[in-house]
Amino acid sequence: MAEAIIKALKYIELKEKNLSRYSDKLRSAWITISDIFGKAKYCQICGQPKEIHPDKHPVIVEKYGVHDFKPKIEISIDIIDDQPFYEDDELNAKYYLSIIDHELKIKDLPRDVDPSTLHYLSGGYAMWNAPRWLLKQLTKSGRLLGFLQHVAKTLEKMEAEYGEVADLADKLAKALQPMWPPKSPSEIIP
Repeated sequence: MAEAIIKALKYIELKEKNLSRYSDKLRSAWITISDIFGKAKYCQICGQPKEIHPDKHPVIVEKYGVHDFKPKIEISIDIIDDQPFYEDDELNAKYYLSIIDHELKIKDLPRDVDPSTLHYLSGGYAMWNAPRWLLKQLTKSGRLLGFLQHVAKTLEKMEAEYGEVADLADKLAKALQPMWPPKSPSEIIP
């Protein structure tokens, strides 16, 4: 009996080590993907700011190798996917990929909240602290490409809107330029 218990415990230990190894691999892959996004002053490869890039720090060179600085893609607006990658009935929640504060994150919302109605995003799980079951669901969903296409379309729409408004503001500024600044206070006060 003791022999069977020891055998079972060794098997459990082996399976847990494998699960842990696969979980680490899964998390590492999503961290690598999420490291593409962030402030442009940081490198996608090593995460270091341009000012102290690896060629100046031997410890970083040892860990990441010598590489050219590759800035992260800095998305200036918060964006949430238009489709959830997972729905949890027990928690009454939907989970979405999102860009929040320049970072790729997982945002959870109550099932009855439409993400297109949100004007402000905060919180969310960074890939390094998302529960492993959530990373598993994200991977199984295959939603990354659809989300990236959604981000591209959103940015295209915002670019057009801001381009139009910027042109209008430029015309207003040029129209006011000959009149401003006034030569004397009597030009302002009727």
